[in-house]
Amino acid sequence: NLAGYELGNIIWKEHALRNAISLQEAVDKAKHIAKLLKIMKILKIEADEDYARVMELASKHRLTFYDAAYAYLAEKHKLTLVTEDTELREKANTANIKAIPTDKFIQNRKQQPLRS
Repeated sequence: NLAGYELGNIIWKEHALRNAISLQEAVDKAKHIAKLLKIMKILKIEADEDYARVMELASKHRLTFYDAAYAYLAEKHKLTLVTEDTELREKANTANIKAIPTDKFIQNRKQQPLRS
C-alpha cells in the first residue's frame, strides 16, 4: 500500500520544495494522514483479470500502469477518482471513468447534509 507514501510526499513537497508550509504544519499533516489511513478502506488490484484490465486501460489511454490502476479501481468499484493530475483526470473521463479535482470533491462534500 503506497497511499501513505504518496500523501506524505505531497506534504513533503509543499514544505521542502515549495516552502508553502512550515515544518510543524507538515508534521501535523503527516499525523492526520496516519489517522486517516487507519480508517480508510484501501482498494487493491489482485486478480489476473484486474491486472489485464489495468494493462488495457494503460495501453489504450497512454497512461502509466500505476495511474491506470487508480482509474481501474474507480471504474471497478463505481467510485469517483479524485486527483490533481489533470492528464489522468482527462484520460479517465475519456474512458468513462468519473474523475474530478480535489477542490470539486471538497465542494461537493460541503454541500451534502450531515447524516446523524
